[in-house]
Amino acid sequence: MKISKQTFDIMKNFTIINVGILVENGTTLQTISNQKNILAKAEVPEHFDTRFALYDLVQFLNLANSSVLVGGEYDFSDDYVKILKDGVSSTYYYSDESTINIPQKEVNMPDPEIRFELTETDLSTIRQMAGILGKPDISVRGTGDDQYISVLDVKDPTSNTFDMESSIISNGDDYEMHFKVDNIKILKGNYDVGISSQGIGHFVHQDLELEYWIALEPTSNYGKGDE
Repeated sequence: MKISKQTFDIMKNFTIINVGILVENGTTLQTISNQKNILAKAEVPEHFDTRFALYDLVQFLNLANSSVLVGGEYDFSDDYVKILKDGVSSTYYYSDESTINIPQKEVNMPDPEIRFELTETDLSTIRQMAGILGKPDISVRGTGDDQYISVLDVKDPTSNTFDMESSIISNGDDYEMHFKVDNIKILKGNYDVGISSQGIGHFVHQDLELEYWIALEPTSNYGKGDE
């Protein structure tokens, strides 16, 4: 079988969440961070008929996309995968599943009170500003009619900040929800984002069957405002 560039791109993105992966039979790829605060799931074009684990997905991707093997055929056996192309081949053995941190159950995403679109351009701007200012946190906040996505240090109220107006849909309550910049480990693209007051954000890619669940920081707060 062949493996598409789309699937390789998703796998490469998953390596920044967890360097190891367990591939189940079927078309679904999943990964979870060692801290269990980031979960990612994708539906890919390929159907994998063999269940296998890779302890070092980075090494496997480097091999698969090397100049001599890129675009090759993949023959999955019980214990290894063989990559073949133009008279050369590589045999790559699977890892013991017990060495991989894998998702144990599906996420039951609560109904989010906060929804907005996060474009690739907006995310690039946020990351750029976080790098320039040296700040670790992203705040999604709303008070009355004012809705912002900000870069800041939640532990330092006098730190330099960056604020960007956003068309956030909420139920009118005041809120300030915090993510670590380093936890937004999502593939390039535009996303529909939902944030629940129960401490989790859901990022759904608009063009791929790809989604992420990312835990909010304990400093987040969601209030009922004036009643």
